[in-house]
Amino acid sequence: MTSNAAGMLTDLQTPSAQKIFQIFYDENSKAQLDPGFIPLDNSRSARADWYEFWAIWNFLKTAELDEDCWYGFLSPKFREKTGLSSPGSMTFAKGPEAEVRKK
Repeated sequence: MTSNAAGMLTDLQTPSAQKIFQIFYDENSKAQLDPGFIPLDNSRSARADWYEFWAIWNFLKTAELDEDCWYGFLSPKFREKTGLSSPGSMTFAKGPEAEVRKK
C-alpha cells in the first residue's frame, strides 16, 4: 500500500460487499434499529464494562470474515448522533466523491 502526502492510504480497492452492523443491548434499543443495517446482539455481553466493544470483539473473534468485504459497527444511536439513515451512510462508505443526503 502507498500513502499520499496527508498519510492517507491510496491504493485501497472498494470491496465487493459491505456489512454494516448496528449494535443493540435490549428490546428497547433493538426496536429503534435502522432496518437497513444488520442487527448485532449485545444483550448478553460477558463484559458490561466494554459496552459496545464486546459485541464487535466477539463478532470478529467468532465470525468467518470475507477478505473482500468491509465491516462496520454502529451505535444503536447512530442516526441520532449523525443524522444519517442507512442509505446515507452506505453512500458515504462508497467514497469521498459520493453524494450523501441526510434523511
